[in-house]
Amino acid sequence: MCIRDSAAGDDARAADLFTRALSLWNGPALVDVQAGRILEPEVMRLAEARIAAVEGRLTARLRMGRHAELLSELTVLTMKYPMHENLCAQFMIALHRSGRSWNALEAYQKLRDTMIEELGLEPSARLRRLHQAVLAGDPLLDSPEVADGLDFERRTVGDPLPRRPRSDFSPSASVRPGVSLRAS
Repeated sequence: MCIRDSAAGDDARAADLFTRALSLWNGPALVDVQAGRILEPEVMRLAEARIAAVEGRLTARLRMGRHAELLSELTVLTMKYPMHENLCAQFMIALHRSGRSWNALEAYQKLRDTMIEELGLEPSARLRRLHQAVLAGDPLLDSPEVADGLDFERRTVGDPLPRRPRSDFSPSASVRPGVSLRAS
C-alpha cells in the first residue's frame, strides 16, 4: 500500500505509513532467540524489509522537499551501512539539494573507497552517473522525480522513468532465422 501511494504521487501518505510501520519495530528481529541455521535467513529477511521501509520513507520525504531534515538521519545510516548504494544516493541527493554538493561528492568517494578496499568493486553505473550529475551541477537533481538517485538517467524533467526490460524474454525470439541454438 505504501509503495503504491508513493508511486501514485501521494508521498505524504506514503511517508506517514512508512513512519507508522517503522515505529512498530523495536530493535533487531528475534533478538531474544538463538537464531541458528534455520532462523538466520528469516532474521536477515526482516532486517532487509526494515531497511527497505526506511528507504521508502526517505524517498517519499525527499520527493516532498524535506532533504534538509533528513541529513542527520542519512549521516547515521550511511555510517551504519557504509556500502549501501541506495542510502548513499539518497544522502548525496539530500546534501546536493541542501547546497552541500561538495559533501555529496565526499559521500560518494567514501563509499567508493570502502567498496574498492573491502570488495574490490566500483560503485554501480547508476551511482557513478549520479556522481557525474553532482559534478556537473545537473538541474535535474533538484527535481522531486529524482528522489533516490539510483533511477537517475539523463532525461528532462517530466519525462517518464525508463521502462524495465520485459521478463518474458525468450532466447529463440532473438535468434536470426535459420540459426539454431541446439548443439550439433
